[in-house]
Amino acid sequence: ERNRLPHFGPLSIKSHEDFLNKCKRKFDLDFKIADIPVVAIDEFRLKYVLGRGAFSVVELVKCKSDGQWFAIKVSEKEQLVKLRVVKNALNEKRILQSLDFPFTIRMESFSHDPYYIYYLMPYVAGGDMFTHLRKKGHFDEELTRFYAAQMVLVLEYLNCVCVVHRDLKPENILLDQHGFLKLADFGFSKIVDTRTYTFCGTPPYIAPEVIQGQGYGRSVDWWSLGVLIF
Repeated sequence: ERNRLPHFGPLSIKSHEDFLNKCKRKFDLDFKIADIPVVAIDEFRLKYVLGRGAFSVVELVKCKSDGQWFAIKVSEKEQLVKLRVVKNALNEKRILQSLDFPFTIRMESFSHDPYYIYYLMPYVAGGDMFTHLRKKGHFDEELTRFYAAQMVLVLEYLNCVCVVHRDLKPENILLDQHGFLKLADFGFSKIVDTRTYTFCGTPPYIAPEVIQGQGYGRSVDWWSLGVLIF
């Protein structure tokens, strides 16, 4: 089993710069790994569907052997080809297998068969931020600062490992049972060293340089965070 950070803190970090440098080295190493732990799908019992997308479904499953709960993302290969998003799916897999940070989701194992691909991830029990925001109407300043601080740490980490998320919004931010954040849904993410040109994201949160089509870098996620905080 790979040596990874615990799902929950606290972490003992003497130097934030040294910590990020270690994260970068580990991410680069894991990104190059062709094979990660493979899961046998029949080892899990489906409970119910957590959400649906254009070509995938996220299901809550329970491990038959030890009773642990997981979220499994199931994508149909035929739909990936039809919608021309095979490259996106491959990017997402490699990034998910490499992420190792307390405030991001990560992939525990992977599997596939002739029809589907499966990403097994820890189950984040608190639901998504959009649902909580819709119930409350708005967050007070103290809670907003609490969430914003975690997202700043997430973007510092992603910037360090050269990943741009490109779809930062409340629906893609999960809350765990302790009230901390987990950034999820890396379907639009990619490694960006300099600039990229693909138009993607959710309109209210898209940075102007993405719309202008003249190329953009990882800073577009900071614009989205500003919109989110506002």
